[in-house]
Amino acid sequence: MTQPARWNDEELSAFEAGLTPENLTAIMRSTWTWDDRALRRDLARLVTALQAVGELEPSSDLHRLVRRRTLHAASGFLAAVLGPRVVADAGHRTSFSFSETLVRSPWLIGGDDEERLLRAVGAATTHPATDPVPFELDSSSRFACSLAAHALSASGDQGAGAEYLSKIEAGALSASLAAAEGSGSWDPALVRTRATLEGPQWVLDGEKFFVPLAETVDVLFVVARSTAGPSLFAVEAAAQGWTVTDMQSIDPTRPLARLKLHRVPAVLIGTEGAGGRLMGRALELAAVTLAEEQVQGADRCLELGAAAVQAADWPLGDAARRRSELRVQVEVARAMWERARRLADDPAEASVAAAMAHLSCSETFTAVAGATLPLVAGAGDDVIGEATRLFLRAQASDLSFGGPAVYYERLLARMDI
Repeated sequence: MTQPARWNDEELSAFEAGLTPENLTAIMRSTWTWDDRALRRDLARLVTALQAVGELEPSSDLHRLVRRRTLHAASGFLAAVLGPRVVADAGHRTSFSFSETLVRSPWLIGGDDEERLLRAVGAATTHPATDPVPFELDSSSRFACSLAAHALSASGDQGAGAEYLSKIEAGALSASLAAAEGSGSWDPALVRTRATLEGPQWVLDGEKFFVPLAETVDVLFVVARSTAGPSLFAVEAAAQGWTVTDMQSIDPTRPLARLKLHRVPAVLIGTEGAGGRLMGRALELAAVTLAEEQVQGADRCLELGAAAVQAADWPLGDAARRRSELRVQVEVARAMWERARRLADDPAEASVAAAMAHLSCSETFTAVAGATLPLVAGAGDDVIGEATRLFLRAQASDLSFGGPAVYYERLLARMDI
């Protein structure tokens, strides 16, 4: 093979155009790597990154930087999937044709051009302040009420559900949602809490975990399984038979509880057996809400880091470059959150957009919060304390709704791949 040449715009566009979810999936299936969980995780990240490229302002410095890095990552992904077929032509001409892409991929990243783009992105999006404005993490009450409101909205109930939703939105009712059980998953197949109809009255038996604000709510909405399947039920705070135990958790600013129910009277909300669809839709809406908090938290981390570096009197090495790298991640996550918010009511696009936003924003907030702590190590106790709280919130939010072990596969499932 001759010495690889640099890419031109036409070649890059042709390569990018071929990186569709359908093509990437077909390549994996053709090489028996479809069940490789590490490669499936890489696939989820890659399709999210490719979508993010399309959300950024075309031809901007950020777009050019992220696009070239994403295409470089795609080249590496294809090499990992195709394996020896890229090394030599073993009768699979299509596979071997990717060898040229592989050997030319180093030209996509590094060098003076990438450094210039990175500096430009950092300069255009970073506005350090010597005294960052006060910032408050989203309260446990707001988070709990938003989960309940999302579940009620997804139920489509025009009776008691609509009345509850109206009161929550007006701030006249505090509520929470008990969906997950011991595994922490929102998979409706894992719902074991039972709902039994005794005459005209529903009663609930079982356990729920990871329930926010359970002790102080006016009403609790519980996903429980009847003979028709998972369903949504309302439990008033005054009802008998349920007890709450605080769970020890890493984020003390958002306490979670374990809920035990024994013959607890409840009211059915929406259609019996529709809880699977309801949980899926509520999860989409909750992921978009959480993504907003994650982007705001990541922004705050960058503010703290920029202020600390500006005021520092100790060696920081390549701190400016690291902040620019983190800023790139945050801007990509912001684009994915804004896309998910824009498509939240689109029946054809909402589920995939929410899953991509959850993946992108979770990874970004975790990475940025973790990188901020060393940057503020020489700042005062108040700054270090806030950075620590943000880091703990980032970890907790990343692991919400099943965590990374689930949200990569959830995205692929939403995309039918």
